[in-house]
Amino acid sequence: MATNLLYLAGGSTPTALSNITVPAGVGTVALEGLLPSFLAFGKNGALDAPQADFELTTVNGSQNGAGWRMPLAGEVTHISCQFVLTSPADVSNTVTIRLWHNGNSTSDVLATSAGTVSGGFGNSIALDPPLSFGLNDTLMAKMSLDAVGTGTMTVAEMAVLIRILN
Repeated sequence: MATNLLYLAGGSTPTALSNITVPAGVGTVALEGLLPSFLAFGKNGALDAPQADFELTTVNGSQNGAGWRMPLAGEVTHISCQFVLTSPADVSNTVTIRLWHNGNSTSDVLATSAGTVSGGFGNSIALDPPLSFGLNDTLMAKMSLDAVGTGTMTVAEMAVLIRILN
């Protein structure tokens, strides 16, 4: 093992020293809080609008009403989604993905207005500021579908990815 010195002074004259032990060899060394993890949510089948706060599933289609329980404290930094939309030409559509924390809706929304066309759609956002969560908190994603017009829309193959740092 090699030992390197790290100055903890933010670029000015060092006021403290700390030893960091770096393993020898090839690989990646990550400090706590700097390595991302991802939470996957989705809906395999199709849903017709309107829908309000439909719980997206976790592993193997699980809908437990809470989402994922966090084994460590951390923060949510990004949300993305991808889906297939089928819509008649006279319907204006909005697909909204909302992040839920400990059973409560947050203000962190990934909204995708798909307009009046059909096909594959998606979006991604960075949360600014990131959403902090604690040990044993829960995170979940829910989807709402709104269609304005004489027809309806269908959303299928919804995939949502939430990036966290812990």
